[in-house]
Amino acid sequence: MGDRIKGRWAAQGLAAIGAIGLLGAGVAGATEPAQPRCLADLPAAIAQWQQDPRWARSHWGFLARTLDPANPQTLIQGQAQQFFVPASNAKLFSTAAALAALGPEFRSPTRAYWRPKSATQPRPAWWIVPGGDPTITHQQLQAWADLLATLHPPTEALDVVVFDRSETPPSWEWDDLTYGYAPVVNRAMVDRNAVSLTFRPQFLDGAPSLEVQTQEPVEGLLNWFQPREFQALPADAEPTWQLQRDRQTGLILFTGGLPMGTSAQAEVAHPRPGQKFAWLIADRLSEQFFRQVRSHPLVAPPPPPTVNWQRSPLEVAPLPAPADDRFRNPPVVPIVNLRNPPGPLGQPTAELASANLAAVISQVNQASDNLGAEALLRWLDSDRPMDRLTTVLTDLGLDPTAYRLVDGAGLSRQNLVSPEAIVQLLTIMARSPHAQIYENSLPIAGETGTLANRFRDTPLAGQLRAKTGTLTGVAALSGYLNHPEWGPVAFSLMIDHANTPTRDLRAALDQVVLWLYGARSCAN
Repeated sequence: MGDRIKGRWAAQGLAAIGAIGLLGAGVAGATEPAQPRCLADLPAAIAQWQQDPRWARSHWGFLARTLDPANPQTLIQGQAQQFFVPASNAKLFSTAAALAALGPEFRSPTRAYWRPKSATQPRPAWWIVPGGDPTITHQQLQAWADLLATLHPPTEALDVVVFDRSETPPSWEWDDLTYGYAPVVNRAMVDRNAVSLTFRPQFLDGAPSLEVQTQEPVEGLLNWFQPREFQALPADAEPTWQLQRDRQTGLILFTGGLPMGTSAQAEVAHPRPGQKFAWLIADRLSEQFFRQVRSHPLVAPPPPPTVNWQRSPLEVAPLPAPADDRFRNPPVVPIVNLRNPPGPLGQPTAELASANLAAVISQVNQASDNLGAEALLRWLDSDRPMDRLTTVLTDLGLDPTAYRLVDGAGLSRQNLVSPEAIVQLLTIMARSPHAQIYENSLPIAGETGTLANRFRDTPLAGQLRAKTGTLTGVAALSGYLNHPEWGPVAFSLMIDHANTPTRDLRAALDQVVLWLYGARSCAN
């Protein structure tokens, strides 16, 4: 990312220096009610549990069915055919469709094409066609740019043209788009299209100032982040800060105050990841250029310009003319082109390999990675991904009337899924050639992923693989349970229309799964 630069806005101050902020969260449990001993007693216990005042007004749906192909048995069910908002349980569908259609070894590389000068192109250029890889990091891009520099050493001014397209689902809520869990969905992804920020209050020359630590280059950060009416609060005060995305400018705004001597962390969505992608390559090639061209004593070059998104995605904002004539024009200019590349491009000059699909679906389901889920759908079909998902799953035998999805991640509240559809999907995948890969992509109770802090110190630790799902007022848990009497069981539990803290909704679902695991047939 080039040298780290430090600057400040006083009064509404900002200082940006290199650092990383990390996030962490815990999950609370609930007091365990009495365990129903027999399966026949479980429906009554669940019905009574649903009347708990914490969630009595919410909607519940659940289904659990054994995976014995010769004699599948329904263990519990309630409102299993009704629609619920699935939250991240939608990822079960997007990962299953991608795995079934493309196979576990599928990759979508990013390709580079060298374009020499011509009558219609006065400057040579690297044309970059991203593969929509959600796993690319800035370190990988910089190393790849070094490779490009060895293939065609940058001894003259050139362009880096990245063909990008923003494809963020339109039904995602505006407030979510501020944060790293709801990043811009595009083709030129880097660092999960998110930025970690750490905030610290301070006083500079008697005026309150906000210091922001980040790995983002300052010249990029200043384009899309601003503090507004920041307050440095007394050390014993409660923090009042919040982040908002301005509806007119798209800027991420920090408002409110922080107590002196404290800090706060947030992961925000980078609003222009395609620009960052292009800048990283151009910046690295610029460094190579100044190593190649040393006819005069080398002086520090200016940073490459950034795309001016206030005007046109294709316009490059000019830099102020530097004192040294050699740097009046930047050597490598990053350009983001929002159209498809023209015509057939032939063989690429270089490729940046993506992770294979099996690794991506594991990341999606383990970490509930929204960007990865959307990327998988665009690997399926970049133009009509949801139609392609439905076609693939219908061909597998899933009833298309039992669900309706408008995104692959589950952030949209327009998604509708029945517990029956999820159990049917889990059953189909358990009998597919990729059953083990699909099951292994799911978190393990008490051990990995989004279930690492759930079911600890319970009989279910290590005995359950499931996908979590959470939105405000929504909770879901669906997956595979290794039951001591009935063997492998596919299950789905869903709650929506709740006015209850998320930790309580999770506790409600976890309790039902624990009851199911502890119940027996009691045939005698």
